[in-house]
Formats: sequence, structure tokens, C-alpha cells
Amino acid sequence: MRLFLIAVFILVFSGCKSTSPFTNNSDSIETVNIDTDNKNLGKASKWFSEESRERIESIGLIHDEGEEILSQILIGYKSQIGNIEFIESGEAADLTFKIKSITVNRGRFTFNFLKPGPIYVMGLNADIIYDEEVIQTITKKTVVNMGVVAFPDESVKWMKPSEKRIVDNQLVTFKKGLRKLYQDLYFDALDISLSL
Repeated sequence: MRLFLIAVFILVFSGCKSTSPFTNNSDSIETVNIDTDNKNLGKASKWFSEESRERIESIGLIHDEGEEILSQILIGYKSQIGNIEFIESGEAADLTFKIKSITVNRGRFTFNFLKPGPIYVMGLNADIIYDEEVIQTITKKTVVNMGVVAFPDESVKWMKPSEKRIVDNQLVTFKKGLRKLYQDLYFDALDISLSL
């Protein structure tokens, strides 16, 4: 029995150790940036049109949102991560978030019967590069409901097919999911805790 308790104790405390590359190298990280140059945006689908994909690329939405959220996190969570400076992509940084792919798939089911979608199941895959070496690959997923995001003031919204095809509705849904993916990526990689 004593051996069993010791084994459980070791497993519990070994599981509490952070796996974040940031915590292992935090003394030497002074600069950080994001690289979205070679990302893959995935395929168009029924409610995520080719026109939406082209607009996302042309306005630089993926890069701009990534930079904005990273800058906000560096300021807002300075007490946890220290004084790290954001630098523009293209410059050499101690830590780089290299975005490899962002996918948008159609979700098939929701418990929200008042606003049944369409549902985007979004994924993000990124390499965390420290000292020019990939030290971790992180994959994040989120689910976004177009009916909720595009029509926030309506309590019930069964979208017509014509509304689902509107590029602005698709873009606002994509942007909402993208922001959540970036937030989850940065919190995980920088080992940020929301607990008090």
C-alpha cells in the first residue's frame, strides 16, 4: 500500500510540471514575433467560400490578428511572463510562433437550437521556434457558431442559405474563431495561468 501511495504521489507531482518551452528558457527570452508567411489556409467549403479565403489573404487578417493578440498578451500578462518585447516578423526573435496551417471545417451538430449555425470547427497548427530550432508543435481547435457571431442581437436566428453565403458573415465568424485559437496558442506556449 505504501509503495502504491508513493507511486501516485510521484505521478501527481510529475504531471504538475510545466511542459511549456517558455518556462524552461524564460531567462533568455527577450523578443518574440509571429511568422505567417508560409501558412496553409485549408480548403473552401459550402459555408466558407473561396471568396472569403481570398479576402482573408488579401487583407492579411491572419497575420494582423496574430500580432494584435500577441501584443495584448505581452502587455496584459507581463507579471507572469516578464518583460518580453514584440518585434516585427522578419526580424530575428528569441521566440517565434510559426503558423503552419489554419483549417475551417463544417460542424454537423450543435445543442443551440435557437441559433443552429452553420458551425465552424477551426484548427490551428504552429511550431514554436526557440534559438532557430523547433522546440514544440502545438495544435489548437475551437468551434464557432455563425448564427451567434453574425447575429448577436437576435435571440433566435435560423439563417437562410443566402445569409450563410454572405462573405461578411463568414469573415466575422472566421475572425472570432481565429482570435480564440491565437489566445489558446499563446496561453499554452507562454505558460500563462488565468487562476488568481
